[in-house]
Amino acid sequence: MKRIYLLFLCFIASLPVFAVAVNSAELRYEYTGSGNIYKVYLQVVKGCTGGATFNPTENIQFVSTCGNNFTRTFNINPSPLTQFPYYCSSVTTNCTSTTSSNPGYQIAEYSDTVTLDPCSSWKMIYINSVRSGATDNIIVFSGTTLYIEAFLNNSNSPNSSAYCPTPALAIIKMNDTVQYAFQNIDVNGDSLAYEWYQPRTTNNALIPYIGTYTPSSPIDGTVSINQANQTMTIHPTMTGYYTLALKVNDYRNGVMVGSSVRDFTLFVTGSMKQSNPLSVSNNNFFQTTCPGNTNSITYTFNDPNPNDTVSLSVTTPSISGFTFNVTNTPGVGTASTTISWTTPSSYNPATMPYFFFGIQAKDNHCPVMGVSNYVVLVSGTQCITDSVWAGDANGDFSVNNYDPLAIAVAYGSTGTARPNASTNWQAEACPNWSSSFNTGINFKHADCNGDGLVDTADLNAIYTNYGNWHLKPTPQAKTTNVPDLYFDISGIPFIAGTTVNIPIKLGSATLPMNNIYGVAGKINIGGITLAAAPQLTFNPSWIGTSANTLNFAMSILNNIDWALARINHQNVSGNGTIAMLKIQLPGDANGQTMTLSFSNTKIVNNQLQANAAFNESDTSVTISTMSVDGINPDIESAFIFPNPTQTDANLHLILKASMPLTVQVMDISGKIIKNINAQATNGKNSISLSANGLSSGVYFVKVISENASFNLKWIKE
Repeated sequence: MKRIYLLFLCFIASLPVFAVAVNSAELRYEYTGSGNIYKVYLQVVKGCTGGATFNPTENIQFVSTCGNNFTRTFNINPSPLTQFPYYCSSVTTNCTSTTSSNPGYQIAEYSDTVTLDPCSSWKMIYINSVRSGATDNIIVFSGTTLYIEAFLNNSNSPNSSAYCPTPALAIIKMNDTVQYAFQNIDVNGDSLAYEWYQPRTTNNALIPYIGTYTPSSPIDGTVSINQANQTMTIHPTMTGYYTLALKVNDYRNGVMVGSSVRDFTLFVTGSMKQSNPLSVSNNNFFQTTCPGNTNSITYTFNDPNPNDTVSLSVTTPSISGFTFNVTNTPGVGTASTTISWTTPSSYNPATMPYFFFGIQAKDNHCPVMGVSNYVVLVSGTQCITDSVWAGDANGDFSVNNYDPLAIAVAYGSTGTARPNASTNWQAEACPNWSSSFNTGINFKHADCNGDGLVDTADLNAIYTNYGNWHLKPTPQAKTTNVPDLYFDISGIPFIAGTTVNIPIKLGSATLPMNNIYGVAGKINIGGITLAAAPQLTFNPSWIGTSANTLNFAMSILNNIDWALARINHQNVSGNGTIAMLKIQLPGDANGQTMTLSFSNTKIVNNQLQANAAFNESDTSVTISTMSVDGINPDIESAFIFPNPTQTDANLHLILKASMPLTVQVMDISGKIIKNINAQATNGKNSISLSANGLSSGVYFVKVISENASFNLKWIKE
């Protein structure tokens, strides 16, 4: 829900062709918090030839799966046109002088509020009559239109699309490697996934590429996005004009609930080198505030060119009852800003759940200045600002296996020790630390033992206060083209009375899991009653080793609550085994079906942002006995339980008739260690196998009847 609306400059680029041609466009929407009313924004960029000409209105089509389609005319916003790129004051462009060879561009915004039927999904479509014609990577004929769309799944709950404050990519020097701020904020906390997208024209038709260009390789050179660092890196190797498009998808519980497309043009020159001041890694752009709370946040930005002077400007919202104080400190190579305010006690988070600060970092490089735009999202909440509950590391008022993820993200952080700290389940006062999670929860909550340091010692409070949790099982919807979290049962015999080790895998070679920091959830084992608690181990795991991860597992009857996360603040990508599930199958489970399932799984990055773009894949197996038909005609089945074992075990047999048996225990070389003679009866029999005197290792149990013999493997741990 939203009460504060933003003007935005979001990922645009252009080239100097025709005044009427559109060089870049983007649609974005945000939920207003009232009924099914949304505010929709259209941003359009055009090149200047003495001044860009914009239409006073633009039409947006709204297409619904329920058939409730309509077209709305948007008026241009009255704010003055924004010029881009950011040339030094001494540089003229063709926006102001027709004789200037420096390309200039102007940006206009259109917006309106619309009511969208909640019964369906919606597409919002913008089609312009003229697309810029000078481009080196796609085939554009005279009159080719520019088509973009935004998607909203409005059937279950409202949604706002991702917001990007990044200004246009206008001019890049050939053979330079340039990093741009590419921050995307999702006010709903949804997971964002970026997808290179082929530019479109009327009726959503694909515009053909020239030669070997593709959506993921649209330029001569490379272009990539680092989600963890919120940057885009471009290294062009040829001058020219390149048309690109990027789709930003947002996922909630494995389901795509929204998307938007940015269609833009990159202009590569042989000169005009630039660098952009960027956020330092520990800047946290997600903050929280409470009624009556005093707030102070500081942000630092560094320039790749240490000789450039960096300056900052901060845009604060106008909210009744709030007074914001901003202190900017410019400097050579770096700059910082501190924003402070006291949230009025009358503030109601229910009617204004969040608001924004805009921060622009700019250097004095010429002829093109480096500029980066960022947004700080401040979430309001009704909270007791000085209360910490030992074990509730993520501040959600419960202690469960998601709390180790918060410890991992805050690992190594320090702050004020909690006065009179204990691990009792009670509210304890503690001053706020300097850092918070992107959820707005202060890092002090991750210091579960209150000693002023977040480390593995804080896990003890989670074990001590582990209790009921109220998350309802909501298995991920099966989504195509995203990684699977699954049990790999291939090649494993599920035999009653034996112990099985089942790899838990995440991702595959074709669909790896990218940029994750940790995972937590619940494993459910159904259909059978276990005689012993299941176990989970995390070595090997591609997420990390014991040196750079922490792990947590708590078995509750047939379930395991678990967490695995890195502690070095670096995301990782990969695929394969992340854990091993060890289950001791009951000896009497012959013919029963065992189900294995995941629930409430969260995968997060190093900012504690959930990544829901994955599938939980469940499975089931039928447990059998070891049949010895054809091996020994006198015996129907045989198994050893428990197996492996640390103490004694039993040999369970089902015989077709009464008979004498000889049972021999042999080591791996074939040496007989124990010899047992027994008179077995028709039906079920149990023969004790003593582990006394046996060292850890593999043994063979040979069962000999009058007509035949066979061997079983027995493992002593």
